[in-house]
This record gives sequence, structure tokens and C-alpha cells, in this order.
Amino acid sequence: MYNQITIPNPNPTLEQHQCQLQTLSMQPLRLFTTPAETEEELAQRCQGADVILVGWDTKIPKNVILQCPTLRHIALACTLFPGPHSNVDLITAKRQNIQVSGVRDYGDRGVAEWVVAQSILHLQKGLPPKELQGTSVGIIGAGGAGAPTALAFQALGANVQYFSRRPKVTMQQANIPRKTLEELLQESQILSIHLPRNTQLGGKENFESFQGNFIINTSLGLPFNPEDFLAWLNHSAHFAAMDKGGCGGDSRLENHPHMTHIPHHCGFTKEAQDRLIHQVILNLKNGL
Repeated sequence: MYNQITIPNPNPTLEQHQCQLQTLSMQPLRLFTTPAETEEELAQRCQGADVILVGWDTKIPKNVILQCPTLRHIALACTLFPGPHSNVDLITAKRQNIQVSGVRDYGDRGVAEWVVAQSILHLQKGLPPKELQGTSVGIIGAGGAGAPTALAFQALGANVQYFSRRPKVTMQQANIPRKTLEELLQESQILSIHLPRNTQLGGKENFESFQGNFIINTSLGLPFNPEDFLAWLNHSAHFAAMDKGGCGGDSRLENHPHMTHIPHHCGFTKEAQDRLIHQVILNLKNGL
């Protein structure tokens, strides 16, 4: 067993499953119900813990890691992104011999369903309304969420193609063609973006190439220059994001009349939460 497991910032999913988590900790589970205001406060909360559990909205930088000498496992209740996209300083964690674990593929089905649903609603609002079958759909990023989204579109008869830095076996097996970014923008009516947090695609040149008028962003952070994107959105184009995080924190986008978002992450369904906590507990047991 671990000696002390700490959840330094509020996380409703982890709190709901604290009884299961308690079975892995010798000491009572430490839960904090208010967000840490500073890095120093976060480090203080983590003192004495050999495991900390955090979600996507908690950053664990170098200074926090170095102030926690007992820490040996940082368990993420979210996806573990590589390098600069991670919310943990992975280099420092490795140097301190601290294990970092994350979960995969827990919310992908919910994301795919939401993207397809938003696309159908968008097409039905047109005059005359259009069908998804035969519509050109471009997928940017064909990983854990992008691939099932592409397959869902394909199953409903859309003409799907994708852009990714590397070919994806799943897409090749489904005979979904890989395009350059410029080709994808020129040939797509609907664009669905599935990228690591805060990945930047470009600016004005992208919107000049894009032939459609509907972009869906499932990433955390806006992948375009905000000013260029706002100018595009003002010209009767439409944008959908899973939650406000997909707007990059820009209130002009969050409140724009051509903007659609929901108050929660569309992939965070009940089923996704069950898969997430199962993987978190499995990661903790494997860490032992």
C-alpha cells in the first residue's frame, strides 16, 4: 500500500470514489475542497504524500515537485500528454525518480457522438437542410478521439479524410485517405479538430483555404490566432467547442452568436467517468 494519497485540488470524480482509493492508502485520504491559489499552496498541500492525484486542470510544475521529497507517484485522472502539452513537468519528475501515470481513451466515444450530433444539427439548420451522407468532413488529429470520430462519420455516409503528422493504421484499415493540411482545408465542408492541448495550427491563411463554414474544436485551447479566428467567425461562419476551454479563455468567442458550447466536457459521460476511475486505480496498483 501507499503511505499517503493526496488530492490537492477539488475533483468531483475522484471524490465520488474515495472509498476505493482509500483501500490503497495507509493514512486517511487527504482531500481538498477548494482550489490551491498559488504554487506554494499547492506544494504545501502535497507535503508528506507519496502519491498525488490530479485532473487536467491542475499543473504540477518543477517548483512543486522539488518541494515534495516524499513524492514517488503523480497519478493523473486525465490523459498524459507528452512533453510541453503535459500538465506535469515530466523532465523534473523523471530526474526525481517519480512515476507519472495517466489514463487513455476514456471519453472518446462521448466526443465522437457529440461531434457527429453537432454536425447533423448544423446541416439541418441550413436552407434547404442537408444530409450528412455525402458531406465532406475533415479530421485534424486522428488519435484516441479523432479516429472514432472519423469512423462514426464514415458509418453515416460522410466523405471523410484526415490530416495527421504520421499515417494512422486505424484510418488506413478503414480506407480513410490522409491529406495535407492545405488539401484538407480546401476539400472539407466540416472540420473537426482533435489535438493535444494548446496546439497551434496557424492563422489567417487557414481560414482563407477552408471552404466550409463549420469548425468543431474538441481540444483544450484554441488552435488558431484569436484575432484571425474572430474575423472568420464574424462572416456567418459557425464554431462549436466542447466547453469554454476550447475557446482559449477568450470571452469574445465564448459569447459570440455563432458559437456553440456546453458547460462540461462532452466526453465526460457517466460511462467515461467509470472508465477513468478504473484506469486510475489500475495505475496506482501497477505503481505498487
